Amino acid sequence: MAEPYPQAIQQELLSICKNGISSGMTVVHHGKDKALSNEDIDRLCQFRLTAFMKEVSLDKYLNLNKNIYENFARAYSHKYILKDIYDTLSPDDKQTNAKIATIILGLESNDAK
Repeated sequence: MAEPYPQAIQQELLSICKNGISSGMTVVHHGKDKALSNEDIDRLCQFRLTAFMKEVSLDKYLNLNKNIYENFARAYSHKYILKDIYDTLSPDDKQTNAKIATIILGLESNDAK
């Protein structure tokens, strides 16, 4: 059985989802003329978080964070750009990152690249 996500990480992912929608940076097509209420956003983000946790193990999520941090630390001293950091991630890390974009942020797969 997979290790459960700690509450702090769940809150972090929910915050990413909510901030994206609230700021207008993540567009949600919901077929209504009015904006989503905070309650609607909370329900949608909780749904996305649950789906994400089913698809991505905690271990894979933590590995992505660790590898991004290490890549940034190396890149900083060499003045690399963000694309260089992404390019050095493993295929597993790239897949986890894509799932954050598509599930948590709700981006279309062609927008997630």
